[in-house]
Amino acid sequence: MTHTFDPVGECIYCGQTADLTDEHILPYALGGRIVLPQSSCRRCARITGQFEGAVLRGSMRAARAVAGYPTRRPRERPAQVEFRVLSGDSVESVLRDRDNAPAFFLLPMFEPPRYTSGQPYGRGVNICGIETIQFGADPRVVADELGSDGFQIQQVVQATELARLVAKAGYAFYVASNGVFPRSESPVLPMILEGKDDGANWVGSVPYTLNVETQHPTHAMAAGQELQNDGSVFGLARVKLFSECGATGYEVVVRAPGWEDYVPTA
Repeated sequence: MTHTFDPVGECIYCGQTADLTDEHILPYALGGRIVLPQSSCRRCARITGQFEGAVLRGSMRAARAVAGYPTRRPRERPAQVEFRVLSGDSVESVLRDRDNAPAFFLLPMFEPPRYTSGQPYGRGVNICGIETIQFGADPRVVADELGSDGFQIQQVVQATELARLVAKAGYAFYVASNGVFPRSESPVLPMILEGKDDGANWVGSVPYTLNVETQHPTHAMAAGQELQNDGSVFGLARVKLFSECGATGYEVVVRAPGWEDYVPTA
């Protein structure tokens, strides 16, 4: 079921009020069913669509096809997917119809946001682990059918693009839940719109359980305010991709008045 918020009437990313589109807070291609109408201009939609597409049509392509996630390009969806099986010391590539194949997605885990964990400002995104999300046919059954010992998974982990996807989803959900706020108070907008390479400060993996998870959604989100140790209040969004698979969630620092003081000037 699709949940649609009230229309915003301006681009939540840049403030433009003309030629607005509806925003899928999580990508439609991941089964995102939360929509924020009239909330993104065409320019910002192109920007967010580019880094979302890099993940969705990159490392996640086979997993999306096997899982049956929606697509706006059904003719481009592969009818078969390739995977690698191990037999002793050898590796063999197998091609199977997507309805009878396993697929895997390597979901990067990041260190907790540096801003909330009391660490100094840093660059990039810091991977601290990988979670393997499995879709489609049971790998054990497929391995037995093929007489193989297991699977070899090789993927390019698109960590920076995924961090931007998570940041965008967290930001949009926070605005949908709490309303538009001064964009200067959001430390993740430069990362979302300009590709600023400082995601480690604002996006990270943190274990938690959301109330909505009792309903077994594909993905789970929440947004609210948190209190820092120094007494300051900041806005935080929680985005748990593939929550139904037991994945660890991400936290996104969406709103932090005075965040510029945290960033070195030199």
